[in-house]
Amino acid sequence: MKDTAIIVITARSGLIKKEDDLIQALQNNEIAGAAIDTFDHEPLGDNPVHSCNSTM
Repeated sequence: MKDTAIIVITARSGLIKKEDDLIQALQNNEIAGAAIDTFDHEPLGDNPVHSCNSTM
């Protein structure tokens, strides 16, 4: 995926099979950002996605 890609997740569709991979891509600047409305496990609680500046 291009490093300018932005992923938008708005439904529980199973689009992202491994949230850890998404978080790693964000932390390593492999993608530009992510807008995430739902997660596999909710409530989110303490999750590394909170430390990603390019996430909303």
